[in-house]
Amino acid sequence: MKYLTAVQQSTELLRRPGVDDLADQVAIELFLRAWPRFATSDSGWDLAAVDLLSVRDTLYPGRLPIVLAVGGAVPDAARSAVRQLVLELAEWYERAARAEHVDHTRGRQYAAAARGVLRAAEAIP
Repeated sequence: MKYLTAVQQSTELLRRPGVDDLADQVAIELFLRAWPRFATSDSGWDLAAVDLLSVRDTLYPGRLPIVLAVGGAVPDAARSAVRQLVLELAEWYERAARAEHVDHTRGRQYAAAARGVLRAAEAIP
């Protein structure tokens, strides 16, 4: 699968109702794949990466590796799609924080993650 297609599909998955911790982890990994490519031209990508790495490591400290079957280089045209992915990820964490079946502690973690991801989205040029 091409990178841009993976980003678009991941964005759509995040829009679906429900809380699936794999969807948010895949979105973070897709961002991290683009980070080195775009950070060469703007340090905002580095700032966003710090926030997303913090979210990932806080929510999933003992996580298993996420393997992405994405081929080819990250195209320059993916910038806006990646930013949209990050914005959708922030919304996903907001919804997850309010989900009835999520316990209080995890809900607060999701709420904090939403703020961190929104900060990351704002740093992306």
